[in-house]
Amino acid sequence: MPEERPEIRNIRVYLHEIVMFGRISERAITQLEAVLVMPNTLVSKEAAEEQQTAIAASVQQILYASAMVSKFLWPILDKKKEKEKAFATARGARLRELLGIDTDDRTHPLNSREVRDSIEHYDERLDAFVAKDYNTFVFNDWTIGSAATIETFGTDNSSPLIRVIDRDNLVIRHLGRDRAVPEYTGGQASVIDLKAQNAALQDLCRTAAKILDEGA
Repeated sequence: MPEERPEIRNIRVYLHEIVMFGRISERAITQLEAVLVMPNTLVSKEAAEEQQTAIAASVQQILYASAMVSKFLWPILDKKKEKEKAFATARGARLRELLGIDTDDRTHPLNSREVRDSIEHYDERLDAFVAKDYNTFVFNDWTIGSAATIETFGTDNSSPLIRVIDRDNLVIRHLGRDRAVPEYTGGQASVIDLKAQNAALQDLCRTAAKILDEGA
């Protein structure tokens, strides 16, 4: 006899969270688009620093919002006790059911560990990057370019550029896992489409808000 799924009595709490993170992401996308309109070469050090801070803050907000909603829908069960695993599994299943997400949908933009890991394991990735003998010169700032810029520098962690953003498509390239992949000297960098992440979040935000309005 299959084990009974725990009842998630107040699923509205999670729906409210999804709506909130959707709003955070949408605001951050708007702010990011605005700051990227500014010229690459600014007239003062202060203006350049402000632009870099605004880019970093907006990107982090989008990644964080995406990562949190991803974990709501597809919970990470490692290191959880059995009762916690059962609750998290039931919560994720119930939310996917309410939001109309196929449990087996591996193509959903939010069903990716890449975005979560870019937040949760950044310190480890930076350690691995800095420890490489060839990384004697490192450019910490966001390099603002295009799709061609990302293509030029490729997706190898051995590039001295820690972070690049395609200002037209809002695709970022930053440090990825230091995994042993033959064609990558320093591990494969992480490439994330922020517009796709935000669009997926907005779809869920609208659906969650509708469910809440209808009194789920």
